[in-house]
Amino acid sequence: MRRLVCVVVMAILAVAGCSRVSSMAAPATTGGSPITAPTASPCAARRAAPPGQSTRTVTVASVSRSWIEYVPKGYDGATARPLVVTLHGLGSDGTQQLAATGWTTIADRDNAIVLSPNAIGEPAHWDLVGTRRANADIDFVEAMLASVDERLCVAPRLSLNGISNGAAFAAILACALGDRVSAVAFVAMTFQPRDCGRTSPITVVAFHGTDDNIVPYYGGRSEVLPINVPAVESAIVDWAYKDGCGIKSTDQQLSSEVTKRAFIGCRGGTTVDLYIIAGAATLGRAARPSNDWGSPPHKSTPPK
Repeated sequence: MRRLVCVVVMAILAVAGCSRVSSMAAPATTGGSPITAPTASPCAARRAAPPGQSTRTVTVASVSRSWIEYVPKGYDGATARPLVVTLHGLGSDGTQQLAATGWTTIADRDNAIVLSPNAIGEPAHWDLVGTRRANADIDFVEAMLASVDERLCVAPRLSLNGISNGAAFAAILACALGDRVSAVAFVAMTFQPRDCGRTSPITVVAFHGTDDNIVPYYGGRSEVLPINVPAVESAIVDWAYKDGCGIKSTDQQLSSEVTKRAFIGCRGGTTVDLYIIAGAATLGRAARPSNDWGSPPHKSTPPK
């Protein structure tokens, strides 16, 4: 059951720019995806590429880095397609992330290009040192995106999503990449870096189980690794504040286990939503220790 929750949650992460996102499981029950699809535009020159999955590499600071790239079956090289970056958790890799989440199926359905980069280290992990200091993983993602921009016909903005350590790094990237990112989705980890200099609004959606003992929903010390994490509800309020959303949120009971907390009145038509999964562990793998979890100034209370 808990594994099913994790897989379903990852499968319903919204794809910025996908025309059929509203048919995904959870958004379909709540009136559609919170992410608005951009208008497709042509590329100046056709950028052909065979459909399917491939491994790509780039050298950053003398280190070879790699990612899994999936080009959908409907890609024609002439029309800019939505771009999605999905980030794996601690000890995993890009191939496992694609297999666990079903992003390739979604990509074919919605004609989106999906990138699933590989972290490095033992175990493999994303560096969470912040958005304005030396961070080789940010440099790697920027080099990966430059490669994709050169070879493929993609939309100017992209969406990010990740699980646990990957979700934490998605937050880092959402701040570091600025207007390049239009939306971010977090699974089993929600936080905002202290040094997030982002000023433009961004759509945010988060999923977290209240019984997660690796990344505790109410914040504090992990029961598995020696790390402290912010309370999920505090972190999502931080994102709502940055988006200029109203101070109030509304709760919608989607099922006996799932509550959707929505912030309204956000700038630029963006939305900030938190899906609270009562009793679920969300199978989050722990993020590595960091001094940049962000400050949770708001008191976190259990959902009613």
